Amino acid sequence: MTVLQAIKPQPSSGASRSGRLFVLELSGDRIHSMNPDGSGRKTIVADCRLPDGIAVDAQAGHIYWTNMGIPNLNDGSIERAGLDDKNRKVIVPQGVTHTLLSADAYSLLSRPNP
Repeated sequence: MTVLQAIKPQPSSGASRSGRLFVLELSGDRIHSMNPDGSGRKTIVADCRLPDGIAVDAQAGHIYWTNMGIPNLNDGSIERAGLDDKNRKVIVPQGVTHTLLSADAYSLLSRPNP
């Protein structure tokens, strides 16, 4: 489970906390928002495909997340939705992301420069 607290920038003071936590539920393919004490739980997004990363832009009112997919199928994706659970949009569709396997990364890094 991943927990992230959103920050809302304030013009005069730099930043203040919005008071909401954002939680990825990998086994349930959902993203939730709740108060720090666990009350006020709300499902923001359902039917994700193995969500494994999250970023919250509180000022713009958006939440972004990655769907891990299955690495050898190259079926991960990146999506966005409003913090009000509306306007879900695919930013990077399945089949466009790529997960390097450790052997691939090693071979790329060990190649001599031409």
